[in-house]
Amino acid sequence: LRVAESTRTCPDDSLTTAKTMASIPRLAEVAQGMLSDLVGALANGDPTQAEGLHLAFRELAAQRKIAVAELAEAIASDSIEAMVGVTLVGVSGNLERIGDEVVDAANHLRHVALRNQQGG
Repeated sequence: LRVAESTRTCPDDSLTTAKTMASIPRLAEVAQGMLSDLVGALANGDPTQAEGLHLAFRELAAQRKIAVAELAEAIASDSIEAMVGVTLVGVSGNLERIGDEVVDAANHLRHVALRNQQGG
């Protein structure tokens, strides 16, 4: 999840427009925060700690939608190279997938906790 730092430190001549338009670094930060929250919930065996992950995922998905639209516009207007834009769209999809997997794991933690409370 070093995407945020890599995007911030890339050469100005290659991603200037994409850096200002796309929210890839923010997507990386949200995904990393979600993963950190899940690990904490798992370590503590506390499903309530993971409850906010659904809201975080909605934020992640909404930000990805915006990023993809901005990148598509930048590609169409030749503001960035198509290969760079397509690569960033792929990265954003991978970050959203991480968030989706985190939510799935949080749901599993909640179900296991409920099953344990019910005695079986």
